[in-house]
Amino acid sequence: MNLRLALAAWLAATPVLAQPIDLNGHDVEVVDTEAGQALLVDGVKAHEDGVIYLDALPHEVGGATVLIGAAGSGGNSCNAGPFVLSLQGEAYRLDGPADSCAYLEQTIGTDAIDFVSEPSAAWEGQHWRWTPGGGLVMLDPVAFSPDPSRGWDQLDELEAAHPLDVFRFGPIADQMHMLLGEEEGDTFVDLLSGVGSGGLADPGYMGSAHEMDGSYAVVILDAATRQPYLAWAFAGGEMQTRPEGLESWSPGAIRALKTWSEAQ
Repeated sequence: MNLRLALAAWLAATPVLAQPIDLNGHDVEVVDTEAGQALLVDGVKAHEDGVIYLDALPHEVGGATVLIGAAGSGGNSCNAGPFVLSLQGEAYRLDGPADSCAYLEQTIGTDAIDFVSEPSAAWEGQHWRWTPGGGLVMLDPVAFSPDPSRGWDQLDELEAAHPLDVFRFGPIADQMHMLLGEEEGDTFVDLLSGVGSGGLADPGYMGSAHEMDGSYAVVILDAATRQPYLAWAFAGGEMQTRPEGLESWSPGAIRALKTWSEAQ
């Protein structure tokens, strides 16, 4: 079950959730406050935050009846962190919200609930787990690993993809690492993790990302030559290219870079 789907369903069902949810005889509801919203259990405030989302249906996990939700300050800068409201015997307990801004998806198991974010070339994924006995704890991070089975023949999967997603394609990621080396590779990935966009375009795929100071990184994949072409620059600095020098680039890649540059 996807937490975001659950939250979307909750938002769509706001009129229904104006009524308290029955958690085995305990009334659970979210109400508006001067500070934002509050989670009430039998009229008593259990948590207050900027925004609080709550699944409409309880679950049975490890002998406990639970409601899953998320809470945070609101806005786009940080995702709401998940929490678990559990009823164990006659007492209820609130674990969380998790201290995380990551996009966490949930999996409900027989004895535990896992909240996991997808890793990328720029950062590790997070893994949080809730159990009735242990509460909500962060586990070891999820390492990023490119998929060796996805390469040039699956280029169409990059439609509307962020340029950082190119590193998920094992053979293409290997080519980019060969062009960049370790130090430049870290720099390029860091620049590419900024605000960006991309998609299928002549000569195959083109994407870019930028930082607030004007630094940027560009990825162009030429489907005909099966070669990645990379460019980046720090604020006010000279553009670096790999392969080095535009004379080493394919005509299609040069056209794509020119089109991108004219649009900036």
